[in-house]
Amino acid sequence: MTASWRTVTVHRYGRTDTVAVAVAMTDCLWYGAFGDAAGRLVLVREPGTGTGYDLALFTTDRTSTGEHVVERYAER
Repeated sequence: MTASWRTVTVHRYGRTDTVAVAVAMTDCLWYGAFGDAAGRLVLVREPGTGTGYDLALFTTDRTSTGEHVVERYAER
């Protein structure tokens, strides 16, 4: 999968941050705790990260935007 990154503003940990997110818009499986549940993969890149990503989030909610997934993760 080639990631298409976009810069977004998210509200997390009591502050507003700018991060880059890439969302796998195709269904995928994350073996293990999620079994064979289809979901969406959201990659998060912090400012200053030149390559790769800093955080990978998997959700079975395939309707939320990448920003909402990041914000929900920070609320847990």
